[in-house]
Amino acid sequence: MGEEPYCEVTRAYNESLEKILKNYHVEVEIIKRKKNEAEVISASRVRSSIRVNKRLLWEELAKLLPKVTLEYLESEEGRKIVKKIMETDSRH
Repeated sequence: MGEEPYCEVTRAYNESLEKILKNYHVEVEIIKRKKNEAEVISASRVRSSIRVNKRLLWEELAKLLPKVTLEYLESEEGRKIVKKIMETDSRH
């Protein structure tokens, strides 16, 4: 599972899932999040950048996302997702 430094709900879900899986002898590995410069990267952070930095969007996202994800978001299908994110306030 991915490390969750920001969202309490996701962190609690991950902790609960880990406890349940241990009962079934499933070993859980927590994977550290990728960092850019000084902060860990999260989907919430990416969505926030999309909402706030409309002018500098691609430059900002290039610091947060792998190339393949950027290419997807620049595609016709991906632009629909970006537009939907810009139109919402939801954290998720």
